[in-house]
Parts: sequence; C-alpha cells; structure tokens
Amino acid sequence: MNAKFKLEKVLEHRERIYELEKNKLGEFQNKLKTLTVQLENMLETEKQKNAEKEEAKLKGQLQFVRMYDEYILKLEGHRKTMERMVYDARIVVERQKKKTVQAMNNHKILIKLKEKHVKDYAAYLDKEEMKMIDELIVSRSGRNE
Repeated sequence: MNAKFKLEKVLEHRERIYELEKNKLGEFQNKLKTLTVQLENMLETEKQKNAEKEEAKLKGQLQFVRMYDEYILKLEGHRKTMERMVYDARIVVERQKKKTVQAMNNHKILIKLKEKHVKDYAAYLDKEEMKMIDELIVSRSGRNE
C-alpha cells in the first residue's frame, strides 16, 4: 500500500472549482444586492415624484403636472426594467448556489476518500508493524532454543 493519495490532483482540482464557484456566487450576490438597492431608490424616487405631482395639482400648476406625468411614465418603464433585472439576477444566484453546493459536495466526497485512505494506510502500517514484531519474536525464540 502506498502512502500517497492517488486522487490528490483530483482533490486539488475540485478545491479550485469549489473556490471559483464560491467566488462567482459572491459576485452574483453583490450584483443582486446592488440592483435591489437601485430598484429601492427608484421606487422611492417614483413615490417622491408622485407626491410632487399631487402637490402641483393642488397648487394649480398644470404645466408641471404634464411634465411630472411624462417623467413618472419614464420612471415606471425604468422600474419595470430594473424589476426584470432583479428577477433575472435572483435566478442566476439560485443557479449559482446549486452549482456551488454541487462543487462543495464533490469536494467533500474526495476529502472523505482521502481521510479513509489515511486511516486505511495507518491500519496497514500497524498491521505491518505487528508482522515485524511477530517475526522478531519468532526469530528470537528460534535462537534461544
């Protein structure tokens, strides 16, 4: 039995894959967080402009009301686009989570195989040591007789 784990290179490769997938997940989560903050800011702006429009209506400034209507329509279009981007980003994050979990499981499998190999090798060494001790005892007892 050999002390070297035969699948060491595969283990290292899977470690790298796991790290890459984990980094990708972090990037996608940061992008999702950024998009979510932008969407919240856009919603806040839209509420604010609606309030300003209502205020202009109460003051009787109709030229401003039309401008606010046009601006609010543009904001709604941008909001819908942002909502779609956030939705898509969530889907990407979920897919990446699945990939990361799969990579982690593959990595854990090889780690367990390596641990089993180390344990088996230690048992093999113990067995060989016992054989050597038995041989020494037999050879000594043969000399003594």
